Amino acid sequence: MNDPRKLPTLPDMKSHRKEATELLTEEMYGRTGKYKFEYDRKREAEGFEKFTVRVTGEGGAHSFGFTLMLPKSGQGRVPAIVYLTNPHDHVPTAMLMTNGYAIAICYADEIEPDNAAGFPRGLARALGGTICALAAWAEGLGIIGKILGNHECIDVKRLTVAGCSRYGKAALWAGAKFEIFSTVASFDSGCGGAAINRGKKDERISDMVRNFPHWLSPNMKKYIDNEDDMPFDQHFLLGLIAPRNLLVTSSTKDPYCDPYSEFIGLACASKAYDYYGRKGIGTWEQPEPGKLLIGDGAAYYLREGDHGVELGDWLALMNFDNQNIKIPEK
Repeated sequence: MNDPRKLPTLPDMKSHRKEATELLTEEMYGRTGKYKFEYDRKREAEGFEKFTVRVTGEGGAHSFGFTLMLPKSGQGRVPAIVYLTNPHDHVPTAMLMTNGYAIAICYADEIEPDNAAGFPRGLARALGGTICALAAWAEGLGIIGKILGNHECIDVKRLTVAGCSRYGKAALWAGAKFEIFSTVASFDSGCGGAAINRGKKDERISDMVRNFPHWLSPNMKKYIDNEDDMPFDQHFLLGLIAPRNLLVTSSTKDPYCDPYSEFIGLACASKAYDYYGRKGIGTWEQPEPGKLLIGDGAAYYLREGDHGVELGDWLALMNFDNQNIKIPEK
């Protein structure tokens, strides 16, 4: 493979994962203070549970909830998807459960309100440190993953974290930080997510920093209209997920996210899979809309349509996950 955008060299994630994580933490996401959490679990009905999580950190305490919906009993331990969203988005829970998945729904604003003027006032405040909103959402996802890892009905070897748009950006950082997630799915995550910053069309770092200053670390200000000086790009973020399974989806009518830059991000991250003896997606040729490209540990799906998440994205995730790809030991 040839690097089409002269990107910073992806480090050997097998040997230098810690250094790469440190770089992204310092430049893009910020740091958390020490914290602990506890939770209450309440069974509302057959296959329907509500959790209340209380996090206590250097900045105080914060509580948030999530709902777990389980398929019919008698199936043993089942795969689960932790999905970050908001109350207005439709999630095809019935379809997912019919196909044997548990689904944990968590609302981003419960974890940390998406409001620059009041930031930080949720989990980000409780955690202390210099954490940004995307990282606070990711930390909440990681906590949920740890809780479900101890659930008697969940197959911890098939635990997915997913999100769309800004929540897809957070899902990627959660997947990079928390190895309990065996699969990470990013739907239309764009800038700050799967899309390479160098040469990106439409939304760029300058747009995010100016319009959503709480999403990223203040350190990103120095890269406004200056992406070429970044010591990393988004293939570092995607590479940190290797050798676990990674799905990136894009949509044709979403130029703001720039589907080609999302695809290139995943293609460049294939080198991280090489370090583990895998191949990632193994190609620089973006597939036609409607075709799910499944590589060795990574997959890409481009669908017709607008920004968001649609049935095709969920089907792509299930088809990829059901390959039951073996994850090599580190």
